[in-house]
Amino acid sequence: MSDVVKKPRSLFDIAINVMLIAALVYLGFRYSGLLYPSTKVNSSAQAQAIMYSTKWCPVCVEARGFFARNKISYVEYDIEASEKRRQQFYQLGGQGVPLVLVGETTIFGLQKSKILKAIRLLSADKQSSK
Repeated sequence: MSDVVKKPRSLFDIAINVMLIAALVYLGFRYSGLLYPSTKVNSSAQAQAIMYSTKWCPVCVEARGFFARNKISYVEYDIEASEKRRQQFYQLGGQGVPLVLVGETTIFGLQKSKILKAIRLLSADKQSSK
């Protein structure tokens, strides 16, 4: 048997590992929207968007972060928690989550540019109707 002598890690190796872990944690929080205050509201009357989602969907997590970063108020309906919301989801043509409604516009998936464009059009319509 050979005797294996473990070499102690250098301070540089430890610092690199700590920085990598910190970067991964930061990116995880940023991706999930946890670094931003939530823009989720309780009433669809207050919301700029409605999102049909599930709790486990990674794209839905990204959508929550996207809404928070862009200060878009939204209402979220979990299609697995409510039969009524699941039926609405299917009536809208939903096949996958997230499904986002902005005014009369239905957006399938997280199409960020389409969501921002629909928000701008909705805001312009509200301004012109005043």
